[in-house]
Amino acid sequence: MTQLPILLRVFASSRLRVFALACALPLTSWAQQVVSGTVTDEDNIQLPGAAVVVQNTTRGTTTDFDGIYQIQANQGDTLIFTYVGYTTQLVTVGSSTTINVQMQISGQLEEVVVTALGISKEKKAIGYAVQQIGQEELEKMSVIDFQEMLAVSTNQF
Repeated sequence: MTQLPILLRVFASSRLRVFALACALPLTSWAQQVVSGTVTDEDNIQLPGAAVVVQNTTRGTTTDFDGIYQIQANQGDTLIFTYVGYTTQLVTVGSSTTINVQMQISGQLEEVVVTALGISKEKKAIGYAVQQIGQEELEKMSVIDFQEMLAVSTNQF
């Protein structure tokens, strides 16, 4: 019978630990904070449409017209910043809620063909006609709209 009070004390203290743990678990989801900032290039020009993703999650966003983003992230999470033609940047979230990122040009832009369905494929893997516009043609045209640019380039052939 002397062991019963000892077992009750151990059981009571473990019940208290379980209760404290159960109360503390929801606090981990409250630890998320809104992280925001600006994504720019090497010349401090804002990059609209840059992708910002929390690594190993499905949470992501893109920058607005002024290169500004906002995303929910925990302290210690890694943010992945990507933009076409630029090197991917990985930044760990610290105590600051503002993270400004300056992207670096990668210089490794590959040829990509976008089909009518929006599926990207290599040029040689497509079994139908492909229209190609080079940098020279783009620089010569005074057209701003991409669709108009394609129409003008097909009329030249």
